Amino acid sequence: MGETVGCPTEILEYALTLEKDGYDFYCSASEKVANPIGKKMLAWLAKEETEHIKTLTKALKSMQEEGKLACSEEELERADTFRFRTMFSQAKEKVKALVPADADDLKALEIAMEMENKGYTFYKDSVKEVDDPEGKALLESLAQDESDHYDALQNTYTYLKTPDLWFAWEEGHMYEAG
Repeated sequence: MGETVGCPTEILEYALTLEKDGYDFYCSASEKVANPIGKKMLAWLAKEETEHIKTLTKALKSMQEEGKLACSEEELERADTFRFRTMFSQAKEKVKALVPADADDLKALEIAMEMENKGYTFYKDSVKEVDDPEGKALLESLAQDESDHYDALQNTYTYLKTPDLWFAWEEGHMYEAG
């Protein structure tokens, strides 16, 4: 990401952009994948992003109206210099190249896993920049959601790539040696 986000409001604004871009990505990718399971997973993630958008919009509005986690004047002056381009925005260009209508569904899931992992890292790093317990809790919750999304994507990816291995793992088969 380059520079760190100094103001808690900026963290929420960036997070909101991140989630909106994620929603756009998942909607676009879900329309392009052929496998019904991959399509369903991406559509579910789009719905999850709408919940994050609602939560972040409410938190941002509360901070702006109630003055919780107010930024210093120095941070506010620097705010205009931040030019964020989220990994979802960057991925929109990749989607056109990597997830065309006849593309391998696994590639869409790989991109999604990469983005969820980056989102997780952003939220975990941002927790360190926030003093307010409620702000920390919100960011920790979003980080956990991103981790859960990654796990769900990984599970779907494994299923689509190696269904036999996935079924054996899910059913808890034990393999005996010789």
